[in-house]
Amino acid sequence: MKVSEILTQSTKAFPSIEIVPPLRGITKNELLESIAPFMEFKPKYINVTSHRDEFEYREEVDGSFTKHLVRNRISETTVCAAIMSEYDVEVVPHLICGGNTVEEIQSRLDNMAFLGINNIVALRGDALPGQKHFQPESDGFAHSSELVEMISNLNRGQYLDPTVKQGHSTDFCIGVAAYPEKHFEAANMETDIQHLKQKVEAGAHYIVTQMFFDNEQFFRFVDLCRKAGIGVPIIPGLKPISSK
Repeated sequence: MKVSEILTQSTKAFPSIEIVPPLRGITKNELLESIAPFMEFKPKYINVTSHRDEFEYREEVDGSFTKHLVRNRISETTVCAAIMSEYDVEVVPHLICGGNTVEEIQSRLDNMAFLGINNIVALRGDALPGQKHFQPESDGFAHSSELVEMISNLNRGQYLDPTVKQGHSTDFCIGVAAYPEKHFEAANMETDIQHLKQKVEAGAHYIVTQMFFDNEQFFRFVDLCRKAGIGVPIIPGLKPISSK
């Protein structure tokens, strides 16, 4: 079931959860065991975040530098497949522009569609450590609205590869992120909401916010969105407090 359908059909508040894909070295069973305690709450869906691989350049004896992978996580698609094999729950992988070319993003979406995943959260992603601003790949997306548009095109059967004449239309429900306290890169809240509206106009079906720590900020944000003509559902992103 799509997240948009879950939101429409639900008559009362319900929980969903968000997990971070584990670093390499963990087994599938260990992953599933870590999720098991949450399943008693019957979450309607599980978000699986996406993170860029991290590399470092090491100087060799001859003075040259070689690139080495120093930190990577199991892919969000693989984690979703593992969850689907064990639990009867919807999965919502996050897909980021950062670190991916357009063709690589297309490949990830192909794999998700093949597995029967029909929910996705489209994100730009953060800048790498040491970068002042986000830098896309040379053949990548600079804005999440571009990613949303690409997924919307796939839903209409429009593929990047011109040789695909009758591609299967995907059926992704698209979520996007928002910032009740304003994205730190935005000049002001009005500009930030206009960027959000672009994502909705590109095909986003719902919005989920980053964490906020003042409920009034969220309510004010929702009012501003509605006044700007954004009508899709807006889900508050909450983090349970685990210690004083």
